[in-house]
Amino acid sequence: MSRKEKREKKQGNRTIVKLIVTFLFVLAVCIVLKYAQNFIRNDIVDRTNFIVNNNNITADLEKPVLIENETVYVAKEDISNFFDQYVYFDEKYNTIVTGSEKRIAALVVGENTMTDNGSTVKISAPVIEKEGTYYLPISELEDIYNIKVEYIANTDRVIVESIDRKCVMADSNCDNQVKYMPTGISRTVDEIARGESVVLVNDSEENGWIEVRTKRGILGYVKQNSLTNEIVIRDAMESVPKVEGKISMVWDYYSEYVDAPERTGHIKGVNVVSPTMFVLVERRKR
Repeated sequence: MSRKEKREKKQGNRTIVKLIVTFLFVLAVCIVLKYAQNFIRNDIVDRTNFIVNNNNITADLEKPVLIENETVYVAKEDISNFFDQYVYFDEKYNTIVTGSEKRIAALVVGENTMTDNGSTVKISAPVIEKEGTYYLPISELEDIYNIKVEYIANTDRVIVESIDRKCVMADSNCDNQVKYMPTGISRTVDEIARGESVVLVNDSEENGWIEVRTKRGILGYVKQNSLTNEIVIRDAMESVPKVEGKISMVWDYYSEYVDAPERTGHIKGVNVVSPTMFVLVERRKR
């Protein structure tokens, strides 16, 4: 073999080596990109995390959640986005009015009382104003929104659950690691001991993994076969319509001078009675 042929062969071998190295590098990058999501931390650690019905909505809040004297405060804008789209501030009476399908509450800013469906009740924390934002004490409004609110201090998380939603819990049958993603090579976000209970986020499993919420308010995945003693803590509530068929409604007059009449029975031909609310203003002739 001539010197030239040897040189060309050597260069060919180098080219092959370079191609192999490049291929291995690209393969390694692809593998890293594929599994990086299992390890990248996306935790929000600079503020109180807000979990509503097993969804961490902290990043979607317009204002941070406040914790003052064990009371959980949520900005009026976020109440509107996630709990009551019709919440509003009455400037004349310095009052926040909010509610749900069955309850209406009026809270005077700075006062430890509120009206709940017309009845005055005491609350341990008032509406507060900070930097032009009104914050509602959501932990005082559980009955209004039909929710349960829990603040977990050691993980700085607020857990909000709708009472009308199904809740299922189960026990871990071993010392368990809660994974960020449904795979064994994902990072561990929490650890639970044998016999410790978790809330099942949903009934579906993914490749043998199921999403749970730990008692510290951490969301993640465990192997489905590592759970036992599954029990339904609360069934979903279905709202039954008060009126079936067509609505026949009348307006019933009463005022500060005349009480509303007692309605102990049905009014023939009527299935909804609504109060009439209006103000009479004297107008002078021009």
